[in-house]
Amino acid sequence: MLIGRVREKTIIEKLFSSSKAEFLGMYGRRRVGKTYLLRQTLQNKPGFYFELTGLKDGSMADQLNNFNEAFRQAFPAATVETAPKNWQEAFTRLDAQITNTNQPVTIFLDELPWLATKRSKLIENIDYFWNRSWSQKPTVFLAVCGSAAAWMFRNVINTKGGLYNRLTQQISLQPFSLSETKSFLQANNFDLTNQQIVELYMVMGGIPYYLDQLPQTTSSWEMVNELCFQPGGRLLLEYKDLFRSLFDNAATHYAIIELLANSRMGVPRKLILDKVSGNATRPLEELELAGFIQRYQPYKSKKKGSYYKILDEYVFFYKRWIEKAQNLTAIPKEYWLKQVDKPSFRSWAGYSFETLCVKHIDELLTALGISGMAVDPYSWRFQPAETSRTGAQIDVILERADRIISIGEIKYSQDPFRADKAFYQKVKERNSLFKYENKIKRPINNFLIAANGVIPNSYSDELFFKTITIDDFF
Repeated sequence: MLIGRVREKTIIEKLFSSSKAEFLGMYGRRRVGKTYLLRQTLQNKPGFYFELTGLKDGSMADQLNNFNEAFRQAFPAATVETAPKNWQEAFTRLDAQITNTNQPVTIFLDELPWLATKRSKLIENIDYFWNRSWSQKPTVFLAVCGSAAAWMFRNVINTKGGLYNRLTQQISLQPFSLSETKSFLQANNFDLTNQQIVELYMVMGGIPYYLDQLPQTTSSWEMVNELCFQPGGRLLLEYKDLFRSLFDNAATHYAIIELLANSRMGVPRKLILDKVSGNATRPLEELELAGFIQRYQPYKSKKKGSYYKILDEYVFFYKRWIEKAQNLTAIPKEYWLKQVDKPSFRSWAGYSFETLCVKHIDELLTALGISGMAVDPYSWRFQPAETSRTGAQIDVILERADRIISIGEIKYSQDPFRADKAFYQKVKERNSLFKYENKIKRPINNFLIAANGVIPNSYSDELFFKTITIDDFF
């Protein structure tokens, strides 16, 4: 069953039914479900379906042998020869089948970066056959995808080379939202509360493959314990191969993550380039395009440059918890269950919940009643030069078209949040500092995102015009 992906499936269906040839490029994080989406949508369509998947670290000969087997399956009536010697010969055979039929023909080249071995001229041949032949045949639908998102972007999506301006559509496939995650879990016979789904999301995000590995245990934290901290747990060792399967010379990518994992507020780009050995410019781009990190510009601070922070939930969880557990002589059987509610747990949960909220900005705007309004989201950090002054940070700033600035306060806890006098004064002082440092004359209002709501009192009633809970994100 295909869960969610309504927009993406609609795009693919429309391309398949088009009255002209179509060329789709899809990219996204590893394990996000690109192959599954295309197969489920296209595999049982009428006509011929040709699918070729790249072999990681395979030679050109390996890839061409696999082409030959895929060709046999797609066109069983064709005379099958030995494996082609090069991609020109391979696509000539494919072109002959397309020319000899009036039926729809789907060509799906999966993990294209692995297929395109050095000096193979695969991209050049795709460009040649698409331009000379396939684009002229209204029955052809060509789809290419890959997990090496930066490679796909440079060589297919935004290339200045052979495939320039050839795509008729592109899809950047993102992880499931919370509501899609809930649908996925329900379809797999999990009966979980919204709170438990949020807890799982903070560990592994909306990655379908990770969610598909969840054991049928009682609680979300027991699932995390078994999946991430027990022998045979699928996510215990996932991180070690995650970047090596996507990037050449992944040492720099791991070094960047190491640096970002130790900073909750993000790390300036300049500091990353100074501290990470080697040229980190391309690895930063690759990690960002693949969805592992996020680049952001603090509010009204263009002169200070960009900052980066970890966006991927599993990567952050691994660096904060799994990696440390692996350094133990033996991981206790109930390791994760014993960490819950420790100060280090609360620190991690607070950061992860903030990331979750920012990722669900559309749901947040709907809950605030401003979904139809133009809104620019920001964050803000203040680090005074004088050590005697206190810094400040705001995670969510919504600069609205009605000239109001809405500031979000995010609190994660198992129980409803209670505002006290100290918290009230802190928010008031921070708002004043924010207005002063940024020379703001617009009115400011505050909203609260509290995982399990708020205990109303005079402080919360005066501070917040709206309280958002986890249910609003579903």
